[in-house]
Amino acid sequence: MILHILTWIEKISIWGLILMYGRFWDAWKYLLLGLKIRKLKTAKGQSRDFGNTALAVDFIILAYFIFHNFDIYMILTTCFSIVCVGFFWVMLYIYYPYQHYPKKIKQHRPNLWVYFINSLENDQTKRHL
Repeated sequence: MILHILTWIEKISIWGLILMYGRFWDAWKYLLLGLKIRKLKTAKGQSRDFGNTALAVDFIILAYFIFHNFDIYMILTTCFSIVCVGFFWVMLYIYYPYQHYPKKIKQHRPNLWVYFINSLENDQTKRHL
């Protein structure tokens, strides 16, 4: 009986389940942040670097599970995470508090490429959007 239970646990890979559970809740966190930004209609106080880093890490993890250790469950949870972080990133783009000088100019957002490149630059060298 105990041998049967140990064999079952080995097949399920309890560590894989824990990892999937953690990836799901990590993705859920970004979904909640994106929903909060959309509800408040401002991304003030949210870091664009945080979103860029999370997206880059998710793509690296996805590449690992596709090319090195093919695991369909981890690929699916990583894709879910990429969708949630992508939603967070889009909400940052839409509701980012852009600065415009003079203040009389109606606020508009830059194109997506300018926003992305600006979010990757160093804080001392980038221009205010």
